[in-house]
Amino acid sequence: MKPPKTLLFLLVAMLTQMLQSCDPFLPMENPIGRIKTGLFNLKSDSVRVQLDVERFFGVSNLFTYNFTLMSGEQYSLQDEIPSYQDGFFHFNYYITDVHGKIDTVKREVDVKRNEYRRNISEIIYIKD
Repeated sequence: MKPPKTLLFLLVAMLTQMLQSCDPFLPMENPIGRIKTGLFNLKSDSVRVQLDVERFFGVSNLFTYNFTLMSGEQYSLQDEIPSYQDGFFHFNYYITDVHGKIDTVKREVDVKRNEYRRNISEIIYIKD
């Protein structure tokens, strides 16, 4: 028994439509987590800041940033880490006011391997 031509034509048309609606194969993008840290100077005077950032993922890297924040000014730093990778971040802030007094703020961020990683963000306020 041979199926009618219209049934074969309909079957081929349905398969063609299904295949056309499929997305083409594209490699998956590697999701990236963002770690954003910031300083906001609420003092009436400027402050000098030394920021040491040590990152551990894959290899250890140390970055040092030196800058001055005027009154009311904000500084932000953003770092990225690929998903499926562990990471550990040390943020050491050495904040010197106009009188020479040094305050130290230390932050640690431990990022575990994950398929989906949320963004991590914080702002440190410098007050009188």
